[in-house]
Amino acid sequence: ACAFCGWVFRYYGPDQAAMWMSGYMLEWMLSFDNLFVFHLIFSTYSTPDHLKHRPLYLGICGAVFFRLVFIFMGEYLMHSIFLMHLVFGAFLIYSGITTITSDDEDDDPSQHPMVQWLQHRVPFVSYYDERGSFFVRAPVDDKGELALPDGSVKPCAVDNESEPLVAQEDGESQKAGYGTVDFEAAVVASERVKPHGSTQLRATMLFLVVICLEVSDVMFAVDSVSAIVAQVPDLFLAYTSAVFAMLGLRATFF
Repeated sequence: ACAFCGWVFRYYGPDQAAMWMSGYMLEWMLSFDNLFVFHLIFSTYSTPDHLKHRPLYLGICGAVFFRLVFIFMGEYLMHSIFLMHLVFGAFLIYSGITTITSDDEDDDPSQHPMVQWLQHRVPFVSYYDERGSFFVRAPVDDKGELALPDGSVKPCAVDNESEPLVAQEDGESQKAGYGTVDFEAAVVASERVKPHGSTQLRATMLFLVVICLEVSDVMFAVDSVSAIVAQVPDLFLAYTSAVFAMLGLRATFF
């Protein structure tokens, strides 16, 4: 980030370099709470450590994309409508008051209506795939219920008391299994016990974790983008400073 700021200083001048660094620091500070939300999501769904890199990578990529969309829209509105300064300022005041007065449980992305809707519309298996797949072929019985061979589930330790509910096809919800399964080996083992058995394509818990990360990115991007657009009027400087701040967040997460 400092090297890029030096490049901006050389080719654009000291004023633009100071503007870029202020935008970078502003975005980094406003987005730092994303790390706590990421940790909350991983703790809620007990994501194994060896599977965290992929959702983190996709979460940062989603943040970069949404920042581009929101910053472009914000810069366009700020340059075309003068009163948008007041609108963005009022929104920042509203988001600040909401953050102070809201409960911590209200910020849980796993309880977001979109996530709840997805859980009831997409068939899930309440396990992670050992290879980190989002969708797997899972063995099912004649009733369409998951039928894993004995000993195929590797349990994960659950640190939280409130386990998330995963919607099943019958409309009911059950506790998440918190485990990893080698679904390819499970299908092979099921074929040995019951030849020509049925399988269904289902989403794993890792797919749900990625959706929660992307939802949290959108939730936190709205107020941070409003601030950086008001601080940095140049589209290129605003977007690049936000991107470097997002990449710094990935390196900070441990």
